[in-house]
Amino acid sequence: MPHIHTAQEAEVNAAVRMRELGFADARVTAAGPDGGIDVSSSRALAQVKLRGGMVGRQDLQALYGARGQDVSKRLLFFAASGYSKPAIDYADRNQIALFIYEPMGTLVARNKCAATLVLDGPHRKQSFWSRVLWPTLTAIWSLAVWPLFRALWTRWLWPFFDDRWRLISVIAFTAGACAGITVVVFASPGPLRVFGTVLLLVSVLNMPVAWWIYLADRSRAS
Repeated sequence: MPHIHTAQEAEVNAAVRMRELGFADARVTAAGPDGGIDVSSSRALAQVKLRGGMVGRQDLQALYGARGQDVSKRLLFFAASGYSKPAIDYADRNQIALFIYEPMGTLVARNKCAATLVLDGPHRKQSFWSRVLWPTLTAIWSLAVWPLFRALWTRWLWPFFDDRWRLISVIAFTAGACAGITVVVFASPGPLRVFGTVLLLVSVLNMPVAWWIYLADRSRAS
């Protein structure tokens, strides 16, 4: 699908993705008051939000209420932005699948219900990659790897880098200069020597600045 720019394009994309997830009769609802339902099928209802910041709990409550008494229908929410913590907690308690859709329309599961829906989607006419491996990796990234990486970056990696970036720059440019000299001297003419020349020039130009910043900082610290 082309880049999503309008609410209508977002709704059409949601209908397409729902059909891929196994809701074969998913269609965009007719224009006009829809009671909070943007896409419907015989087995699921969905709401789509294009912009406007994080989706809150009240948005999911509106979708839940719009379903009425027919609790057999699955509930899905598609958003271009993220979801607040209360919204995710509410969705988990009420089995609402939360998705974020990227500008080109691809989906990222944002809670366990959505990840399960992706894994349980139709398997016909799909490769092993698109049927199993890619949804599994997406779910693992969304639910485990990304939150872990963000926590590590915030608590450990960024403070470590922020405190030592001057020393890291000195080491990187000095090592680059040494590596560049080695490649230029010993490599045969060709792409490798061109790479070594570029590496040497970049490192030599930046190394004095890196050393100056590092030594000036050490001098102020002492």
